[in-house]
Amino acid sequence: MSKIILATIFLLGSAVVGFFYLEPSWKSFQELLGEEANLEESGSELDSLIQNRDFLTKTANTITKGDLGRLDLALPVGPGAEELLVLLEELAKKDDVLIKQLDLTTQVKTAPAASGQPRPGGIPVSAAKKAGLNDFPISMNVAASYQNLKSFLGDLERSLRIVDIEELSFGASTASTLDVSIRLKTYYQ
Repeated sequence: MSKIILATIFLLGSAVVGFFYLEPSWKSFQELLGEEANLEESGSELDSLIQNRDFLTKTANTITKGDLGRLDLALPVGPGAEELLVLLEELAKKDDVLIKQLDLTTQVKTAPAASGQPRPGGIPVSAAKKAGLNDFPISMNVAASYQNLKSFLGDLERSLRIVDIEELSFGASTASTLDVSIRLKTYYQ
């Protein structure tokens, strides 16, 4: 009987020593299982991002050089004052509008538009700030008939270059010609 008691005490002692010895290893094992789950989740998220990147790269590669050129015309890198002057001159000539005065004002960083005011392409203010858009204000005085002015403004609206007309002021005019002061703003990167 003493052998059974001695064996039981030895067995219980071994179990207690084994428990205290194996408990830290068991906790490490549980932590590793948790980390493995986190790594699997991160891996699946990374796979999703890679698929999204591949899709966007494939989509970007389908954009033609002509479309990229049009995009560069709409929102050029740098003010592009020369191209803008040529555009305004061509439109004025086409619509029989006389440009009396044209002032290219100092370039200013785009400030947040007041609520309710339009922004280029309707983009949010935060996106305009992140994109680093700059204003390029222009003031001009023109003389034209009402129909020619309407046509000029319509052509300006349909041009590829993004242009916001901020102010239109009518001055002294003759019977067939209006004197108009136009303040507009275009954008560049």
